[in-house]
Amino acid sequence: DNDINILFTDGYPEGPWWGVWQHFVTGKVMSARELQSHGKSKVCSPLVMLPPGSQASPLWEVWKPSPCSYSPLLREFGDVVVGRLGLLDMKPPAGEVHAIIISRKGNTRRINNENEIKALLDGAEGVNAEVVDFEGMDGIEQIKKLRTVSLLVGQHGAGLTHLLFTPKEAALVEFHAKRRDGTQSFLYCFRNIAKWTLRPYFMWRNTQDSAEDGSGNMTVDIDSLTPVLDAAVRTARGFGQGISNCGLQC
Repeated sequence: DNDINILFTDGYPEGPWWGVWQHFVTGKVMSARELQSHGKSKVCSPLVMLPPGSQASPLWEVWKPSPCSYSPLLREFGDVVVGRLGLLDMKPPAGEVHAIIISRKGNTRRINNENEIKALLDGAEGVNAEVVDFEGMDGIEQIKKLRTVSLLVGQHGAGLTHLLFTPKEAALVEFHAKRRDGTQSFLYCFRNIAKWTLRPYFMWRNTQDSAEDGSGNMTVDIDSLTPVLDAAVRTARGFGQGISNCGLQC
């Protein structure tokens, strides 16, 4: 509808997902910063829809497992986004488990030995692993990359919401850090998203001390991760017309 515009009120400049949201309206995608730069301090509209944000969002159900077993609305949301981009037919390569390890190049929540994890996956027959840093990548290109994945691996963080745009059978392996006070960090939001969208979920908890600087950076213990990835790969091999008869070792 020509009368529908999208206004981001967080004050941030245009980001990599701008082009994705433009596919949903024939009006404009704008930011509060853009309006301010044009000297507009007030915006008048006869109808405004305000989605709940941040911790008011129903996705931010982090402190306990959700009692809901399935959310058709959330699963459909992912399909609508992908469909608007004309990417629903993109699928992982036939007969191959394509794994993406989400990399962070900043100073926080880095996986220090992500290349060891890649080597572990690449060593399995029929598994192709890729380390991907989505930061700075155009949103449409991010979704194109996600449409080829059958196994998504990464540390707890907002980037795991990429799961919504993966093929319907894609599995998630989430890493949880150990806090500096020795307690275990575990938030349920991405486990819940996987559950609501009927995607397999696997979790690895770091039992080693986390970085003293509070960065959340971790070195993953490969020995304890191996059985988790074995189960995840075994599941991913069964996607489509595949047969789940082996994991990392066949």
